[in-house]
Amino acid sequence: MVVLNDLGRFQVTLQGKCYTQEMMQEDEFSPASFIKGHKIVFRPDKELKNNISAALSIKRISSEVMA
Repeated sequence: MVVLNDLGRFQVTLQGKCYTQEMMQEDEFSPASFIKGHKIVFRPDKELKNNISAALSIKRISSEVMA
């Protein structure tokens, strides 16, 4: 996890498939080969989240404007 002061946290998550004890005993065993995906998740600091929410405004527009 990487923490950026007053900004938030970045966290790496991994997805993989399971392996058995027998597989671990093999000479050519590589845990990295069982990783099937990864993501970087950003979790904003509470104050940053509040500031962004306060600055946003939502306004309904008619469908005629979109055409």
